[in-house]
Amino acid sequence: MFKEETTKIRFMVALLVVGLLAGTLFITRGANVFSSQQKTVLRATGASPAPEIVPGTWINSEPLTLKALRGKVVVLEFWTFACYNCRNTLPFVKSWNERYASKGLVVIGVHSPEFGFEADPANVKHAVSGLNVAYPIPIDSNRSIW
Repeated sequence: MFKEETTKIRFMVALLVVGLLAGTLFITRGANVFSSQQKTVLRATGASPAPEIVPGTWINSEPLTLKALRGKVVVLEFWTFACYNCRNTLPFVKSWNERYASKGLVVIGVHSPEFGFEADPANVKHAVSGLNVAYPIPIDSNRSIW
């Protein structure tokens, strides 16, 4: 049992680190106004500003923008409701949202369907409701955000 718990904890920490790094890059690269030091770092790393989040169908939120998210830590979770592995990580991502949203963490669950039935907004809304997901979810059927 100890080994299973240790593995779960390591997995959760790894997900958090990846999510925080991705969210930080997403936000810092997407800002329109950089200090000269930030511009130097971006040039040195070969980074470029992130593209704006594509507007479309959102569940649990109006469409969010990089400007609105500036200064916040954002976790972008790419998932789809019928994916077994996505469902395994869902409890951890939901708990981060529940525990840290009040402290400024923004979780965005980008729904990127693998199959046709997963692209139907009605199916996504039904799944999100059934899974009790409360954070913003853009439906990214054409993988524009991806």
